Amino acid sequence: MADATFNGTTLICTLPAGGIVHTIDIERDLYSAWKRWMLADYQNQGYPPAFATEGGFDVDPATGLKAAAYFFINNFQGWRIKPAEEDSTINFIGNLIPSSFDYSIITPTTGNFTVLINGLQPITQIAPGSVAAADVWLYQGNSTVNKEDDLIKTRKAAVAGMGLSA
Repeated sequence: MADATFNGTTLICTLPAGGIVHTIDIERDLYSAWKRWMLADYQNQGYPPAFATEGGFDVDPATGLKAAAYFFINNFQGWRIKPAEEDSTINFIGNLIPSSFDYSIITPTTGNFTVLINGLQPITQIAPGSVAAADVWLYQGNSTVNKEDDLIKTRKAAVAGMGLSA
């Protein structure tokens, strides 16, 4: 898919055309495209930054567990995302968050088009390999772990010691 385009004067990030249904990966198609745009011309660096990011760092380097990345669009300073001029459904994949909940992050198309935008949020950690939800439920169903962990047992003992019911 083509990169989103950026206009520093209008602070508009225009999504590429993608047909009836298409997917926009927040990190690849927006954030990384903006970084490439910033590097393409030094004058682009004079505009307010379109994005900031948090996360993506190692949580446990031994296992490869990483915190998920969150991408904040700088809508407080005016940046908006504009869909392509076409009827479409756009599936955003990733953690896109406005820098301010007081302002929109989407601006309408210029023409009379219908655009549906879905936000699909990933899990909050990224680990090498994966575990299916069914595996988690199976593990929980067959677990011999005592349902009352030490914290609950300690709380109940403290409450009982005060003469109260748990």
